[in-house]
This record gives sequence, C-alpha cells and structure tokens, in this order.
Amino acid sequence: MAAADAPVAQRTGPSAFTRGMRRLYRDLLLRLQQLVGLAFIVIEGIVALRVVFKAMGANAQAGFSSLVYNVSSPFVGPFHPVFKDGNINGHPFELGSVLAMLVFALLAYLVLRVVRVLFSPHS
Repeated sequence: MAAADAPVAQRTGPSAFTRGMRRLYRDLLLRLQQLVGLAFIVIEGIVALRVVFKAMGANAQAGFSSLVYNVSSPFVGPFHPVFKDGNINGHPFELGSVLAMLVFALLAYLVLRVVRVLFSPHS
C-alpha cells in the first residue's frame, strides 16, 4: 500500500476547546440554577420561621425573633392585607405569610423554568 493510498483521519466530534466551552456553559447554568434555588430557599425559610414564631408567641423584643420579623417583613408585607390573621391558642396565625410562602414557591419554580428554557443549549 502506497502512502497516497493511506486513509485520511476524519474528525469524529467537536474539538477539545468546544467540549470544554460546553462543559463550562453547563456548569455556569447549573450554578445559576443553584443560586436562584438557594435564594428562594432562604426566603422560604425566613418566612416559615416567622409563621412558627408568631404562632408560638415568640417574644418580638428578643434579638433573634426581632431579626426574623424585620428581615421577613418586606417579603410578607404585600400579602398581609389579603387575609385576616387568625388565632391559634391565643397567638396570631398569619395567613398572609402562608400565602407569601406559596407565591414564592411558585415564583421559584417559574424562575427556574425560565432560566432553564432561556439558557439551556438546544439539542
């Protein structure tokens, strides 16, 4: 077999650079989704603590409960006029805070879906 008759090597896939860029893009997308998810989990946790503290009659003057109430106020404020607060064993039960948790869970789902649709590579 002569040198001219030798088969020519064919590329069978993307280059190493392209594979590396795709891997980097996937990793960035995953990190973005994790960051969005973590932000919503923190918000949900703070609002859940507020609901539990209010229902159990936590002292609003105590440092930690005051911090939880102050940090969660911007998140639950728009939802408090929706329902009248109830009482559990003489302590307030904030239905507006529960509604806020439901809305934020739905919002988290929608944001994660939009991120996935906008930034996922088309296969």
